[in-house]
Amino acid sequence: MKKYKLKKDLPYAKAGDVFEVNRIGNVSVPDDNGFSVYTPKELPDFFEEVDGRWKPEVDEEYWFLTPSGDVDVYLWRNDKIDHGFYKFGNCFKTEKQAKAAAKGVKEYLLNRDE
Repeated sequence: MKKYKLKKDLPYAKAGDVFEVNRIGNVSVPDDNGFSVYTPKELPDFFEEVDGRWKPEVDEEYWFLTPSGDVDVYLWRNDKIDHGFYKFGNCFKTEKQAKAAAKGVKEYLLNRDE
């Protein structure tokens, strides 16, 4: 499911809150009457689509898989390298997550059919 982050405060929701869209593309935001329904694509000043994956902030550490199958840590600088790792899914919050991914990738590569 797609997720949208609120960019500006609403009466009962704060900027940064994340909402999942329903099957017809709306989000339900809590209010005094239960909830209000919004269509994020029609309100780009209030909502931005997010993919739900963790993404480091500038100067925050993240872990990644090296070409040799090891894991390493790097500081997010918001540069081309960082965005390449993130876009490919090679960006992990913890060493443990990166090692688990490395194990899965190694198993896949060593056991795939030629």
